[in-house]
Amino acid sequence: GMTHAPQAIAAADRWLAAAALDRSRILFVVGLGDGAVLAALAGRGWRGRVVALEPAGPAVTVSAPGLVVLSGPAYDGLDRVVIDLDPDADHPVIVGDPALLAT
Repeated sequence: GMTHAPQAIAAADRWLAAAALDRSRILFVVGLGDGAVLAALAGRGWRGRVVALEPAGPAVTVSAPGLVVLSGPAYDGLDRVVIDLDPDADHPVIVGDPALLAT
C-alpha cells in the first residue's frame, strides 16, 4: 500500500479525534490529499464509508474500499451518497484539513 509520513497520519488522527466517528457509518473528508486520513481511519478500525469532497477538483489518486471521491464545485453524485444515509441513525461526520474547512 501507500506509505504516509508519520506526521501526516498523526495530523489526520488529530482531526479524527475531534469527530464523533461512532455516531455514523459515513464520514465526509474535505481535502483528502494524499490519503493519510485513510491510514489514520484504518488505524482506528473504521469500517464505514468515506466520502471525499475535493473543492479544487480531483487531485485525489487514492482508492480504497468504500471511498467515494466527489469533485467541486458541483460535487456530482452527492445526492446519491446522501440518499444512502439513514436519517435516524446516521449523523454525517465532517472532518478535514482545517485550512480548507475554514473557507
